[in-house]
This record gives sequence, C-alpha cells and structure tokens, in this order.
Amino acid sequence: MIERPLVAACLLVLAAPSAEADWRDLVPGAWGGRAAFGYEQRDKGDVGRGDPLLGTGAPRFWFAEPQDVTGDFHVWGEWKIRTVGQSTKFEFSYERRQWVDSEILGHNVYGIRLRHAPSDRSRLELGAEYIPQIYKQHRADKDALPGEPRFRPEAFRETDLELGYRRTWGADLYATAFVTYTVRDETKWFNERDLKRPGLGLNVDLPLGDRTRLEPEYEFRVNASRNKPDLGSDLSYREHVAQLRFRTLSDAALGPWDLAARTRWRFRSYTTDNPEDPRRYKRHEQIYFHSVRLRRPAGNAAPFVSWEITGRWVDVPAGVETADEDGEIDRSFLQLGVEWEF
Repeated sequence: MIERPLVAACLLVLAAPSAEADWRDLVPGAWGGRAAFGYEQRDKGDVGRGDPLLGTGAPRFWFAEPQDVTGDFHVWGEWKIRTVGQSTKFEFSYERRQWVDSEILGHNVYGIRLRHAPSDRSRLELGAEYIPQIYKQHRADKDALPGEPRFRPEAFRETDLELGYRRTWGADLYATAFVTYTVRDETKWFNERDLKRPGLGLNVDLPLGDRTRLEPEYEFRVNASRNKPDLGSDLSYREHVAQLRFRTLSDAALGPWDLAARTRWRFRSYTTDNPEDPRRYKRHEQIYFHSVRLRRPAGNAAPFVSWEITGRWVDVPAGVETADEDGEIDRSFLQLGVEWEF
C-alpha cells in the first residue's frame, strides 16, 4: 500500500529542518474543499450485469447499477516551505468518491503537489496522484483451474505523475509545457493488462476581454501494455488529446456568476501490426468528454451545478468485434455541490 509512504513524504516535507520551524508550520496557509452529490447514468454496451455464481455465459459483466446517486467529498491544504523559500508551496489533497447503490465503484484519490517560482514570470510544478483501487468489471479468468471461480473482479490501482513549467508572456498570457507518466497495475489475475503511459503536452491560457479566458491544450501519449503472457490482442496504442476550456465571470444583477465549459477529444490508434489480432488491428477510437459548470462565488463558499457527458466512437474493419476494453462507453453526470476556500 502506498498511502503510508505518501503521508510520510508529506510530513517529511513539512517537518524539514529549519531554525524557525515550530508547530505552526503544520497549519496550512490555505485550505479548501468540495462536497457534492450527483446523478449518474452509464451504458456499458456489450458488458451485461450478472453474478458469477449464476454461471452466465458472457465473458464480462458488471456489478453496478446503470443509474445511481453519487457522493463526492474533497479536501486540500497548502503550506509554504520556509526552508526552501517563500516562493515554494506544498499541497496535499484527498478525495472520496462514492456511489449509493453501486458501492463497489467507490474509491479514494490521494494527491500531492509541489510548486516553486524561480522568478516572477515562471513556475515549476510537480504533482502526483494515487488511486489505490478502482473496480472496472468482472472478467472470465482464462487461467482458472477446475473448482476455482470462473470470473474474477478486474480492478486496478493507478499512479499519475506530472511535471510542468509555466511561463508568463506579456501582461496576461500563460504557457505551460508538461510531461506526464501513468502506471496502472491490474489485479493479479489480469497482470498482462498492466500499462505504462508517458505523455508530452502544451497548455496556453489567454485572455478574451477583461472577464473571459480561453485555454487550448494538446497532449501526445503512448500507451504500452504489458501483454505478458500474450493476450492474443495487443492493448498498446498512440493517442492525441485535444482540449479546449472556456471560462467567464459575469457581474449580473443577482451577483457574480462563474461559467466554465470544456470539450476534450482523444484520438486513439492501436499500434499492433498483426492482422491475426482482429480486435486491435487497424482499430481507431474517438473518445469525447464535454462539460459545463455554473458557479456562484459568495465569500469563502461557492455553490455550483455541473453536467458532463462522455462517449466513444470506434472505427474498425467491417465484421470485426468492437467490444470496449476501457470502461463505460456512454456516461452522463449531473452534480450539485458547494466549494469553499480559506
């Protein structure tokens, strides 16, 4: 388990030797959080629901409801590291995501982030996020021996790393170059599905008038699947990710309203050159995500409402199976909540 090393690293950073250090260094200089509930609807396509004890003939199924109510709690704290300088800050965050009926989908998200400003116009940022376990689906265990369960839970733990360099150009334009690295470790029955995914990208944040900003972003990622022992279908791919964010703050008669919208497209091409791998050979996917969020700042708190949709298009040669390997095919999510910051 990585939770204990992660907490230990946080305490080590905060308790770094300093002639002026005292208990007040453990109190965050800024902190905030979010509490929300939502309604989610998912469509798993060819993945049906069932129970392995019933001996279903499907190769995969899902222990979760297609519609469910969700809860989300997130808290974060930020500290200045005096031993490095006032321009360096450390942040720790924790999030719990829970489903009411589909408890198996609940999971924790731990994050740490280190920010350092070498100058007034530049900033370095190193971040890490760790998810101990996410349930994906139940899958037939091809290595099951007589008397052992035919189906096993397919779940994974995931670690995401990101290093970014942000530069200010002119009075109000920001550009960030970043590299990412993701490691996904599947449950022991499906180790051949482990993956490593490095990425490289660029983000630009530019003003459109006094109260509106536009933020285009591009990232190129390469997914390397372990595929040992051979699955018979190589899950490795290359992916182009294009994203556009729009934010505006209006000062209407009822008070300020913060409106944000985002669209994100992932163009994925599987890399196998084996024509005997019909599920991945010459397969291309387009995965989209769209969201809109309305938020009303009011002092230290800000109630909000958001809506998200996710979907996937698959392009394969005629007559080839298009079973999804990466979770839900279609998803819509409505959320109400409040954020706060002090």
